[in-house]
Amino acid sequence: MTRKRTNPEPRHKARKVNESTLKIEVLGPSCDKCDDTFDRIKQVLDELKVKAELVKITDVFEIIDKGINVTPALIVNGKIKFQGKVPSIEEIKELLAEEEA
Repeated sequence: MTRKRTNPEPRHKARKVNESTLKIEVLGPSCDKCDDTFDRIKQVLDELKVKAELVKITDVFEIIDKGINVTPALIVNGKIKFQGKVPSIEEIKELLAEEEA
């Protein structure tokens, strides 16, 4: 007996390209500085209308696995950009401009 496919879409459908080219990770154990960093980044993304995947990582073991020693930390597209400080709004804007270039 042959099985009938329930999904009529082709098996080798082309994957959609993610609209977001930036992946931004804010790492820290939900301290005030970590929350400030997350809020500032969200504010700049909204202000500049930049689409990005913004992720908050609070798990200590995951933070350590990513090579972070001091929080808050900021990773953009897999590269550590800040550790141990809250970046200013201007620093975040400059960082985003560099990443989009």
